[in-house]
Amino acid sequence: MHSTTPAEQALFPPTLPKAAKRRSSLALRLTVQLALAALLMVGIAGVVLNLALINSLGHEQDQFLNNKLRILQKQLAAQPRVLDDLKAEVEEDFTPHQFAQVYARVMDNRQHVLAESPTMSALLPASAFPAAVDVSSTPLLGIDYRTPEGRQFRWIAGRTGASERDGVIQVALDNTRGGEMLDRYRGQLAAMVGAAALASILLGFLISRRALEPLRTISATVARIQPTTLGQRIDLHGLTSELYEVAGRLNGMLDRLEQSFSRLTQFSVDLAHELRTPLNNLLGLMETSLQSDRPPAEYRETLASALEESVRLHRIIDGLLFIARSDDPRTQIRRETIDVSVELRRLTEMYQILAADREVHLVLECPADLCADLDKTLLQRAVDNLVANAMAHTPTGGSVTIHAACDSESLEVEVRDTGCGISAEALPRVFDRLYRGEQRAPVEDRGLGLGLSIVRGIMSLHGGSVDLRSKPGEGTSVSLKFPRRFPSAIVQEPRS
Repeated sequence: MHSTTPAEQALFPPTLPKAAKRRSSLALRLTVQLALAALLMVGIAGVVLNLALINSLGHEQDQFLNNKLRILQKQLAAQPRVLDDLKAEVEEDFTPHQFAQVYARVMDNRQHVLAESPTMSALLPASAFPAAVDVSSTPLLGIDYRTPEGRQFRWIAGRTGASERDGVIQVALDNTRGGEMLDRYRGQLAAMVGAAALASILLGFLISRRALEPLRTISATVARIQPTTLGQRIDLHGLTSELYEVAGRLNGMLDRLEQSFSRLTQFSVDLAHELRTPLNNLLGLMETSLQSDRPPAEYRETLASALEESVRLHRIIDGLLFIARSDDPRTQIRRETIDVSVELRRLTEMYQILAADREVHLVLECPADLCADLDKTLLQRAVDNLVANAMAHTPTGGSVTIHAACDSESLEVEVRDTGCGISAEALPRVFDRLYRGEQRAPVEDRGLGLGLSIVRGIMSLHGGSVDLRSKPGEGTSVSLKFPRRFPSAIVQEPRS
């Protein structure tokens, strides 16, 4: 049964944190937002319709009142001295609408009432009307009026002629039932808005649940992924463009996690294997030495073998610690302006004896006074690892070339050999820690599988890159590309 480590538990928590559970539901928030948006739209539509209805009724009533006023004006102009017909016209219950009652009053220029609708003086006193104006050109706009008893009227007042000394005509329309109709309309509108709000909440909830269903599917898929089931992926079929991009990025992250876990598992196996051999050798040496008394020479030989295994363990641990530090973005290096040509010449001279012993031609191609801002120790270590690998895999009569060149932006150091090369299957893994692939070098030259991983870490610390090209039977070329100048705005602390 697989037991998860603390690191795996951090990457794959069994449940959400309590703080996340206390957060409001996205579906609820979307429902509320959709409901508020729908309510706002329905409310605005209701207000607009209410205002449009009021304006339409007011315009229609004003048109009727103006027409009534003009009829009285014409009748006065045609028969100024005959009042019987005028009184009949004024006192008639004129009802243009089912719910409206019309009142009219005609007065001379001395405010004496010539004709008046019944009960008008009690309901609508002449002094309450606005001042009369000429209506020969522009229609008058009605004014709403509410009596103390609650009855509603709309009225206008105009002169009987064009002169200010002419008489006054006051016309009013009883709008009480129309107001009651508007009140009922507003009540129905409010009920409709409330029903729309409830419907929008329900529809918003259904829409949000449907819209968030792919997210729940993605969440359920991610929740099922554990260290033992990293091969599962989110189904991208039927997702919208936005969710498709998010799910695709999650699948890419899962691909990288699966690869990292696979490499970590393989690295753990390789590390256990690498450490087990020298530890077993040390244990065997100690057990053999303790079984019986031996001559001092045998003890010295045992101690020498134990020292050799201890050095091997130290190299493994030192290399792994360096790689771990190079992976940390906070690690700083000590940069200084160095003459790269001098350092490469020293390294070449150091390997000339080994090259001559193995009959390998070692060549340095580097112009003089080649300077760059680098960590000298790390440059030496990186090139040393590459030259050591090249020498170990180059047969007698072959050649190893160290080539260096630069431009205004970068420095390139390349190590080429004419050795056995690397197979296409092993090429993607050559930078993996403790990976050694096919060991064709002599036993004494076989490394620990950390050299190229250390080189990649050194290039990462310098902000550079490493490129490896190889063909089986033709040799290998490894190119290191360093930034030649380091930004002066960034301070480099000495590396401990």
